[in-house]
Amino acid sequence: MKLANLGRMLRARGRKVWVITLTREGAVGQRVGIDLLGRTRVLGAKQLWQGDQLPDPQKLGLKRGEAVILLVPRGWLLLKQLTFPPLKPEQLAQVLPFELEEALPKAGELYTAWHQVPQTHGTGVTAFALAQKTIAPVLELIGEAGLVLWGIAPHSWAQALALGWAINCKGEEVLLVSCQGETTEFLQVADGSLAYSYPGGEDRTQDLKTFIQAQKTRPERLVLAGDYDPALIGQLREDGFAPEEVSTPLPIAQAAVVAYIKGSFPDLAPTGVQLARKAREEQLGNYFFAGLATMVVLIFLGWQSGYHQSLVERHNRATARLAQLEAQHEKRPQGQEITQRSDWLSVWAAIGQALPEGVWLSELRLEHSGQLALMGFALSQGDVATLMGQLSRQGLGPVILNYSRRKEIGERQVAEFYLLCRSKDG
Repeated sequence: MKLANLGRMLRARGRKVWVITLTREGAVGQRVGIDLLGRTRVLGAKQLWQGDQLPDPQKLGLKRGEAVILLVPRGWLLLKQLTFPPLKPEQLAQVLPFELEEALPKAGELYTAWHQVPQTHGTGVTAFALAQKTIAPVLELIGEAGLVLWGIAPHSWAQALALGWAINCKGEEVLLVSCQGETTEFLQVADGSLAYSYPGGEDRTQDLKTFIQAQKTRPERLVLAGDYDPALIGQLREDGFAPEEVSTPLPIAQAAVVAYIKGSFPDLAPTGVQLARKAREEQLGNYFFAGLATMVVLIFLGWQSGYHQSLVERHNRATARLAQLEAQHEKRPQGQEITQRSDWLSVWAAIGQALPEGVWLSELRLEHSGQLALMGFALSQGDVATLMGQLSRQGLGPVILNYSRRKEIGERQVAEFYLLCRSKDG
């Protein structure tokens, strides 16, 4: 994931954003909440203004500092379908700006955006262009109201995306007839992505036939959405169509917000706004990685400190035990035999008799093979040899030395050994 995309996701979590749909009749705002998991829900909606006259910034009804996403109508946009040979996304991003310069008219400053469309052969792209002079008054209003612009996207694109949320159209071509009052828009949707959009008039059935004739292909599915006369269903059926209806309004605002968070947002915002936003998002992404790295280092240092402390404690216990054993050896008279009052087996008594001064055992066990395993420490290698001889004389031979190695306990050098021998019974 790129740093800018990561920063955008982190920045959006837990926030609220106004999705403002611009129309000929004015503007409608929907307030969308984003939880910490990135899920969205509409918190409310209201009419922000009506007609062409923009309101006073102080009377817009939005709080300073709130985030805004603008959705612009089809009538404000120039839309182009482009086809390229098979290209990777990064290659397409490098080639497309030059193609847009040739495809778009030289009519003043334009804000452009694009998104990739599924195609059987090659790479399909739907490109959008928005005249600066068209959106400038709205951007000025947003700036004076103290709002934070997140981005600008085509309303047609958001409708196609929302249609994929409302119905299962994966792998299919769908013609969406979007009706808003007297305004009609025909959207050609391929696998949930907008391929083309055509603004119609009041005669929806005739405009639909004209659009289909121009496309030279009949759509696999025809879907109606928005505000339309129920009689339109009957007219379409009489003309041989099988129209489907979307019973609830399309979740256009939520679809736009989710696409923005994921980074699949065809942004028509001015270049300066996009670059400033990307810089903030990359900075936030860097802060996140720096914080994550710091946390990992602190966890490692905490573990290392705990492990070091455990080693110190083990060392102190071993040193204390060594001092205790040395004191016991100094107090024991020469030639004194070790006797046990418990009912140990005779073999354990024999091993005790074989232990010379300066040798002590840390572990004594009977292996599955019938051999006795003796592990312990001696003050010298000579004491280990003496132990082996005395074990043999006690009838515990043959005695096998697995290893005898030098080991430091505290400031004292001792010999750590591991012996194998047979029991008296063999």
